[in-house]
Amino acid sequence: MVKMKDLAASAKKFADRASNAGPDYKTGVQNAGDIQNARAIASASLWQTSVSTDAAKQRFIARLRAATGAKYSANAAAKGADKGHYADGVRQAQGAWQTGYAPIAAKISALTLPDRGLRSSAVNYQRAQQVGQAAHDAKVGAATA
Repeated sequence: MVKMKDLAASAKKFADRASNAGPDYKTGVQNAGDIQNARAIASASLWQTSVSTDAAKQRFIARLRAATGAKYSANAAAKGADKGHYADGVRQAQGAWQTGYAPIAAKISALTLPDRGLRSSAVNYQRAQQVGQAAHDAKVGAATA
């Protein structure tokens, strides 16, 4: 069995650390505007599939271009970090995080992993694959339940 930390303690640690990450969040969003904007524009074809019309796609792209990466960064920093919404939101999400992560934690903690190998060994990769597959299975199972 995989030894894991207490789930409630992990949820508290997540909320405590993430809620104090406002300055990091602000720096991240201030530097991500152009990337976020470019990625959103690049996803237009996927979005189009969900809305089905070329006219809707063109409106989507035009609005993203008009918004600019600078506008995204300024609004995200001012509304998220400066007003404390990011930290408050993370604190409020503690219970939801714990509930959402519980099935994943249960699946991972039930694993019996092989002993660790030497650095960069195949057995370490296999361990990571087992954990990743267990997490995936828990997520897929939760999504279809």
